[in-house]
Amino acid sequence: MTPPTEQIEGIAASGGIAVGPIVLLRHDQAEPTGEPRSLEDAVAKVVRHYAALADRAREEGRGEEAEVLEAYELLVTDPALQAAIEREQAIGDAPLDQAVMTAGNEQADELAALGDEYLAQRAEDLRAAVRDIVTAVRGGTLTVDLELPEDAIIVADELTPADTSTFDLDRVGGFAIARGGMTSHTAIVARSVGIPAVVGAIGVLEAVEGATTMLVDGDAGMVCIDPDDETRAAGEERAAVRQARRQAAAAWHGKEVRFDGERVLVAANIGTTAQLEAAVEGAADGVGLFRTEFLHLESDHPPDRESQAEIYREAARSFDDPVIVRTLDIGGDKESRWLELPREDNPFLGVRGLRLCLEQPEVLATQFEAILDVADGDLWVMLPMVARLDDVTRARALWDERVAASGRGPVPFGVMVETPAAALLARHLAKVVDFVSIGTNDLTQYTAAADRGLASLAQYHDPVAPPVLQLIRMTTDAAIAEDIHVGVCGGAAADPVAATLLLGMGVRELSVPPTEIDVMRSLVADIDPVAARRLAELAVLLPDAAAVREEVTSAISGLA
Repeated sequence: MTPPTEQIEGIAASGGIAVGPIVLLRHDQAEPTGEPRSLEDAVAKVVRHYAALADRAREEGRGEEAEVLEAYELLVTDPALQAAIEREQAIGDAPLDQAVMTAGNEQADELAALGDEYLAQRAEDLRAAVRDIVTAVRGGTLTVDLELPEDAIIVADELTPADTSTFDLDRVGGFAIARGGMTSHTAIVARSVGIPAVVGAIGVLEAVEGATTMLVDGDAGMVCIDPDDETRAAGEERAAVRQARRQAAAAWHGKEVRFDGERVLVAANIGTTAQLEAAVEGAADGVGLFRTEFLHLESDHPPDRESQAEIYREAARSFDDPVIVRTLDIGGDKESRWLELPREDNPFLGVRGLRLCLEQPEVLATQFEAILDVADGDLWVMLPMVARLDDVTRARALWDERVAASGRGPVPFGVMVETPAAALLARHLAKVVDFVSIGTNDLTQYTAAADRGLASLAQYHDPVAPPVLQLIRMTTDAAIAEDIHVGVCGGAAADPVAATLLLGMGVRELSVPPTEIDVMRSLVADIDPVAARRLAELAVLLPDAAAVREEVTSAISGLA
């Protein structure tokens, strides 16, 4: 019997508090219900299933989920997977279902072995798709039918798009998932609809045997199994406070917000066309981070100038405020079908982002030209993964050359500060760019030397840790000294404690998930500038993140 208040730590994938009855999902419980199928028939059945679920998701306004399902269609029809299955079946005349499982898992193992969060999640996606093929080969059903009570807490090893597309999400209170990271399907869905979620909760399946209730803390990345009365009451109170805060924040929908007399942009982070739609619906103040990798990862060939420009034009036309396009951030940590990249032992420290683009200048030039083709709108361009001033000046020279050739007037050119090196170089960078945007997720990861995808290291990955705050302070001071725009596009922008300190340091743009826009506008409007500046000065002197959070939450009511 599980102890009444057993806690399991994981990764905080979607904020909020939920308390409710446990609903356990085990994929191995499904039994075959029909005749075995050929590989061709099985794949066709899975593709039809995904297509139907994608259509349903779009009809229900879950465009991002639909895009994930469409990506799964590509996974199951991948010729490389088909060939691997045929090779495996030829070895010892293996049964088809076994050949599918073996070949698919081998490919997934190769991805997971690269030691990167993004590729590890793509490996999990592949395993899920392969499992569906196996189910179809065996004549089984692809849909797991769950009876969901109100405020159900879904507990599973993993969730696939096929799983979540069949849930009545209005009845789901939270997710507690054993696998996955910040880019997992569960995390994406949970954030898009505002459901608290903890992923990477290793051991949660075993721990809930015999339990009935769970508290999911999507802010702290923790689940509590069969919470005692005191813990449950505290959790329910926090959930009620959060809900009331979100309802009150709705009054700020579409309104401008000011801090100490200056306008603060509350923009959106986007990386798909579906997220663009969500940002428009959320009335974002532009886009603080437009991730363009999806244009490259979902294609068998380099995206051309015209197709890129079409996407950028749609984004620019959607907002009166700036849309900041991040140039291609791909490399050893993200796999491209058309770009042949060497395997790296440590891809997070490898040839990626700006380094890769400087090695592939034609790719960067095409993206620059596509951005400059968009005359109707306020597009800015931003370089990722900066670590050397010389890299920036080389990219700036290419940009200035393309601007001159285009006949366009000045277009703001900036950099992301997401490495300690960039922060330490901030006073030099600020002299050669028009704006800076601080990417706190990677900045925290590199400062703490702790992979942000590992649940076991979650305690090291807090953006209000004093070393991280000191680097942020260097950056904001440098930007202010040169009178250039400074924003934040990492997770800290949507963290009330961190955002309070950022405002106090001079940040005037917070780029957040579309679901958090009104909440952050409300926060900006309520924070006392004098208190925020005082806390920002104090926080960098404190010993650790816990002390910073305690100091800020005790000084400013309503942040906890």
